[in-house]
Order: sequence, then C-alpha cells, then structure tokens
Amino acid sequence: QMCIRDSNHVDGGKSQPLCPQCYNNPPFEEQHMKKSVMGCADCRHPDCRHSLATNYVCDCVDEQCTGCMAFEPGSTGKWKVSCNTCVMYVKLPPTSTKITVVRRECEDCGARLLNLVFPEGKSCLLYTSPSPRDS
Repeated sequence: QMCIRDSNHVDGGKSQPLCPQCYNNPPFEEQHMKKSVMGCADCRHPDCRHSLATNYVCDCVDEQCTGCMAFEPGSTGKWKVSCNTCVMYVKLPPTSTKITVVRRECEDCGARLLNLVFPEGKSCLLYTSPSPRDS
C-alpha cells in the first residue's frame, strides 16, 4: 500500500508516493543517517516501480534547476512527467491507458523513451509506431 504525500494543493501541483516499507526501513544506509524523509521521487531503488531509478526520463528541462524529470506512475488519468526538485512538469495524453519508461534513449537528446498505450483509435499522437522494446 502506498501513501501519497501532497506538497501543493493546486491543480497540477506536486504529490508523490511514499512507500511505508521504505519509510520504516530505508533501503540505503545514508537514509538511516538523515533526519528527512526520502520520497519515491528521490529513491534509487532499482526494483521499485515508483523509484526515480525506474522512472527517470531526463534532467530537468528548466536550465536553472538541478532536479530530474521522472514519470509519475501514480498519476493515472492525469499522466505527467515532473521534476523532483522544482514545479516543472509535462502533461502526457490522458487517453493513454498505460505508460512506462523504457530503457532506450532518444538518439538526439538522451532522454529515456516512454511507451504510451492507447485504446484502439484513441491516440492523439500524429505518428505511432509499434511498442518500443524494453532494451
């Protein structure tokens, strides 16, 4: 079960999952030393579907920010990629039924690719190709 930590109550604001298991038993030694809570948007756990390691897309698109843009898997219906440091976010098509970050990177900018699944005939994208392989 996941808890949601809300840091901004405006539409499009930030909310992020907070794993009770990781909160009570931090998976990394340095988290035992810190007094602050590490949310999933900062976690580097390679096997968790909510972690930054799994959902990292690219560095923040705001040149003055040092954060990372990550897909928010819990944003179903209002899909988005958001920065884990600032308020920057990018809305994704709400008609998508499933979105995942794949391991392949864009050849032009180095961002990790997203696989968007739409119901038949509901894609709002101009060009669609077969699902990228997760390699």
